[in-house]
Amino acid sequence: MSDSQLASFVTDRASEDGKPRSGPYQIVIGLLVIGTGAVSAGPQIMTELGELDPKLTYDAVIERFKDHKQPDWQMAAQVVETLMRTQRAQNVSELRGWARNVSRFLLHRLQTA
Repeated sequence: MSDSQLASFVTDRASEDGKPRSGPYQIVIGLLVIGTGAVSAGPQIMTELGELDPKLTYDAVIERFKDHKQPDWQMAAQVVETLMRTQRAQNVSELRGWARNVSRFLLHRLQTA
């Protein structure tokens, strides 16, 4: 990353409602938690995150993950819920993009159909 890219990656910024929101580094950390912590469902969860409708809300993703009623999905729901509080985003478009990027560097890859 260039110096300016790094600065925008770690620097807080304003959300749509004008309140501070963290830089995308927290999204990446959360995705790494999911990708490495969800032992059995990690690839499936990361695939689903990478394929989300970018206009979907964080709340909708959290409910979808909770509906799976499996430990890995429950953990992923908790991580996404934490990200929702720090990112204060209207939708998951940025989360979706970072999920695709982060998955490239995990030991498992996004599953393709």
